[in-house]
Amino acid sequence: MNEQPKLYQLLEMLLFLSSGLRYRIEEIAERFDISVRTAYRYINTLKDAGFVFPKPRSGYYSIDKNSPYFKEISELLHFSREEAVILQKAIHSIDNENLLKQNLINKLYSLYDFDGTKKFLSDTG
Repeated sequence: MNEQPKLYQLLEMLLFLSSGLRYRIEEIAERFDISVRTAYRYINTLKDAGFVFPKPRSGYYSIDKNSPYFKEISELLHFSREEAVILQKAIHSIDNENLLKQNLINKLYSLYDFDGTKKFLSDTG
């Protein structure tokens, strides 16, 4: 596999494991369509990069929100309610037939799959 898709998948896993939920290694492997062995390698790569994983209880994994880089990344990806309203209005003002609009909505909603912002963005408008 070329390095770019691996990096993309690793970043997706980082977001997934930062949701505050804990996942079994098998769930992680299934979610990303990778082997369990590859899932372990990706988790070790994230550990090596400085992300802290609490000791897995019963084989469950998540990224500790006290990890050195977690706060920096979450601040980059977080929108305040006011920012979310502005984004929602801007997105919904685009022609409904626009594929780029749908892609943007999907990307933003995937970032906020783990909190109330997704519902807030959907309901406001």
